[in-house]
Amino acid sequence: MTLHKHWKGIILFLLPVLVLYGMFFLYPLVFVYLVSFMKWNGVTNMAFVGLKNYITNFQDSIFLTALENNFIWALSLGFVQVGLAALVALILALIAIVAIVALIFLGGQISSTLSTVGNSI
Repeated sequence: MTLHKHWKGIILFLLPVLVLYGMFFLYPLVFVYLVSFMKWNGVTNMAFVGLKNYITNFQDSIFLTALENNFIWALSLGFVQVGLAALVALILALIAIVAIVALIFLGGQISSTLSTVGNSI
């Protein structure tokens, strides 16, 4: 496998995007994952507790209710958005078909009317 002849330029252009992606997506994602295994109030030092946070949350009925509500909300919202998008696409497609048919059948009439109006001015 050979490198592209402009590989240095490609890396130069990709570097700012990759740095921003790492700073604002990858670093927070990894940090939150690691903090989920710690006991920490945001001020004091972190103490490793392992899976205790997860066990505590999954034994809490309020957390389970919130998790269930989030899944219901996300799934129903997804179906509503897809359904509405399909309906709007169908309406726009029908409007486009009507407009194209009108231009095909009325194109001669429209152009002759415009040329008549243009000649009379």
